[in-house]
This record gives sequence, C-alpha cells and structure tokens, in this order.
Amino acid sequence: MSLRNGFFYVLHMNIEPERKFSTLIHIMMRRVLEDPLAASILYNDRRHLIRNPQFKYVKDCKREMYEIWRKVLQQGVEAGQFRENMDEFLVVTTLIRMLNSCADWYRYSDEFPVGGEPKRSVEQVEKFNLELMLSFLRHPKRLGEPLPEPAQI
Repeated sequence: MSLRNGFFYVLHMNIEPERKFSTLIHIMMRRVLEDPLAASILYNDRRHLIRNPQFKYVKDCKREMYEIWRKVLQQGVEAGQFRENMDEFLVVTTLIRMLNSCADWYRYSDEFPVGGEPKRSVEQVEKFNLELMLSFLRHPKRLGEPLPEPAQI
C-alpha cells in the first residue's frame, strides 16, 4: 500500500484518534525507510517540485497528506484526547520534518556512532517520536496514559 493510500485508509478507520496518530507515524516511518531515495528527493527538493507545473501531483499529494494529519488532530481535539488551541500548521509541518529527519538519521546512523551505542530498532524510533509528539498534543489530564499501539493495516 502506498503512503498516500495508507494515510487515507487510516483516516477512515473506526479507531481512537490517538491510535490513528500512532498508525500514521508508523506508516510514514516505514515508507520513508523502504524507499529512501524517493523520500529524500520529495523532502529535499520539495520547494522546486511544488513550484513546477509538471509535478503538480506531488504538491497535491503533499497537501492531501497534510490534510489527513490535520483532520486526525481535529478528531483528537473533538474526542478530548488532544489539547485545544494548537497551531495545526506548525504541529503538522514540524511533525513531518521531524519524521523525515529521524528516518534519514536512522538510515545513516552507522556513519555517526555516538559512544558505541547500539543501533536502535525502527520500533524504538517510532515510539520515541510518538511519545515526544503526544507529550505536546495530549490533553493535560491524559499525559500519564500509555502510548497507543499502531493499528494493523
């Protein structure tokens, strides 16, 4: 399943918004790691691609993905899982950049060993990103709750 199709599928799943959020992080990390060249081109050349009419489909796809992240955030606010009054644009764009950078680091982490630390698993990296984002997004009364597992798709 493509990244785009996976995102649309998750958006319409009948699960809690937090679990949708976890699943989107899971899908994005896996797809970026599965096709690093495409991910790198889309991320690093995004400004050129979205301004070129030949690549309108790239701009359209990026907008669709942004909208899915935004809708899941809104669903979380409506369900009382996420806090209100957040800047959705900054949250989504920061999240996308964070996941792309993290996937890039993960792919090439052997090039920059830090104190002989063992390589982390993809699951550990996903969990870190989820925990980091949810510590900001969660409604304060929910901060101590366990992290949701990504849904099977």
